[in-house]
Order: sequence, then C-alpha cells, then structure tokens
Amino acid sequence: MNKSYKIKEGYVLKEVGGKFLAVPVGSASLNFNAMITVNDSGILLWNLLSTGDGATMEDLTIALRAEYDVDEADASCDVAAFIKNLNDARILDE
Repeated sequence: MNKSYKIKEGYVLKEVGGKFLAVPVGSASLNFNAMITVNDSGILLWNLLSTGDGATMEDLTIALRAEYDVDEADASCDVAAFIKNLNDARILDE
C-alpha cells in the first residue's frame, strides 16, 4: 500500500513579496522553526497534500508530469525532495 501524505492542520501557503511561503497559523506557530519557500510546482504539490486524504508519492508524480513537461524520473526525484523538506520541517501528518 502506498503511503499517503497530508499537510498538518495549522499550515498554509501565503504570498509574501511575490514568493509563496509555508506559514504556520495558530498553535502550529509555536513549534515551527523553518522557512519553506514554495515555487510553482511546489504550490501544485502543496495543494494536493492539503486536500482530502492527501496524496501518495505516485499521485504527486502523476500530477507533476501532467502539469509540467518532465519525465517520470525527474518528477519522482522532485516529489521525493519536496516530501523530505516538508517532513524535515515537520509539516506533514504522520
């Protein structure tokens, strides 16, 4: 079974100075000590991770390939790096 990832409650994307940042709101701000800047492809992935039950690595890779002209290997690598960054910042539900 593929693991599904989801953004924790209390985190949103905000546009600040023309850039999108992952921002904690409410009690999440007490435990957040990282700065995550999100590019256009990251916004796509973030939105998928923020809705419903979240998304699997496969779901995210498919979405990235559908939106951008990128091969499967590059898309998978980009998705894995994005998930790792969010995990390292403790933004994903476990």
